[in-house]
Amino acid sequence: MATLYVGSEQTYKTLAEAVAAASAGDTVIVKGSEYSLTDERVRVDKSLTLKAEGDVTLRGLNIGGANFDLVVDGFNFVADEKDTNTGYADNASCISQVGTLRNVTVQNCSFDISNAGHTRTYGMYLSLGVWGFENLVVVNNTCEGMLDEGWSGYGLIYAANVNNANISGNTITDVAANAIQLSLTGKEYHGTGEQTVVINGNNISNVSSSAIYCADLHNSNMTVEISKNIVSDVLVDGCGIYTGAIRIGASTISGVEITDNIVEGALVGIYNAALIKEGGSVEISGNALAVSQTFPAEEGVTPEFSGLRGDGIPAGAAELNMVVEGTTLPVSDLAGALYVDPVWANLEAGAKVAVDGKVAVVGTNVFGSFVDALKNVTADTSKIAVSGNVTEDIPAE
Repeated sequence: MATLYVGSEQTYKTLAEAVAAASAGDTVIVKGSEYSLTDERVRVDKSLTLKAEGDVTLRGLNIGGANFDLVVDGFNFVADEKDTNTGYADNASCISQVGTLRNVTVQNCSFDISNAGHTRTYGMYLSLGVWGFENLVVVNNTCEGMLDEGWSGYGLIYAANVNNANISGNTITDVAANAIQLSLTGKEYHGTGEQTVVINGNNISNVSSSAIYCADLHNSNMTVEISKNIVSDVLVDGCGIYTGAIRIGASTISGVEITDNIVEGALVGIYNAALIKEGGSVEISGNALAVSQTFPAEEGVTPEFSGLRGDGIPAGAAELNMVVEGTTLPVSDLAGALYVDPVWANLEAGAKVAVDGKVAVVGTNVFGSFVDALKNVTADTSKIAVSGNVTEDIPAE
C-alpha cells in the first residue's frame, strides 16, 4: 500500500489524477498549502483513504464500483445547484453513492450545502447499498444549509441499508429536511449478527423536519442508541404534528435507547413507533425536552405538542425525563453530584446537557474527564458518576 501526494509541487496535481493512479488500499494526501482547485468533483471506484492536510475545498465525490471501503478525512465540500454529476436527478449532494460499499468513514469534514437551491441535496447521500453499510462512521463533521424562502440543503446525511453505524460529534445547522436520516426504505437486510446504530453527541439546530430520523430499520437484530444530542429550533419552516425532533419510525428491531438528549423548541420531543422483537427493550430516559407550538398548525388541525409520543413507548419505558411545555428548559445544578462523559469534553463551558432527566451546565457539574471533575469536588459533592455509572462516593468534609 502506497501514499500518493497531491499538490502543485507533488507528482499529482489534482485529486482526480491521484485517485486514478492509486491502487486499492492506498492513501491519497492533498496538500492544502499547494492545492488551489476548489471546483473538483472526483469519482472514486476503489478502496482508498483520502486525507486533506490543510484547507482543501472540493465540489464532491461520486462513489462508484462495488464492495470497497472508503475513508474521507478533513475536506471542505461545497454544493452547487448547477452540479448534476452526482448520479441522481435533482441532487447536488457532496458525497453521493452510485455503487455498493462495505465500510465508510467520513470525519473532520465540512459541508456547505447552502447554495444547492431547490434540490434533494445532503452533505452525504448514500442510498444504493443493497447489502447494507457495515461500519458507517460519520464523526466530527459540520454541515450548513439555508432556511428561507429559497431554502437550500436537506441535511448532513441520508443513508439507506445502514448497519453498525456511528454518527457522532457532528454540528448541523439550517437544514430543510431531516438533519440525520437513516433508512432501509423497505428493503430487507441480508446480513447476520447483532447490529448497532449509534447517534451520539451531535449538535443540531434550525431544522425544518426531524433532527434525527431512523425509519424502516427492518433488521430484528438491530439496536438503535441515540444519546447526548443537543437539538434546538425544530420545525422552523413547518408544523408536522407527528414529527418528533428525535424520531424512530416503523421498524422491527431489537431495542431502542434514547438517553440524555436535550430538545428545545420542537413540537414533539421524541417520537418512537419502533416494533420491538420479543426479548428486546425500550429505554427513554434522562432526556430534557422543551416543546412548544412555534408556528401555526395546518388549517383545521388543532395545535398539539408533547415531549413523548408514539405507540412504541411501552408503559414504564420513559419515566425519567424532564418535559416542559411552551417554554424553555430550566437549568438544574443537580446538587451533590458531578457527572463525567468523554463526549462532553468537546463542548464549551456553559453548554447545556441532559443528565437524569434534568439540564446541567458544562463546567459546573458536568465534565469531559474524571480529572476535571475531581478538581471541582467540594464539601457538598456526594458522588462522581462516569457515563451515568456512579464510581465513587465522595465524603463531605
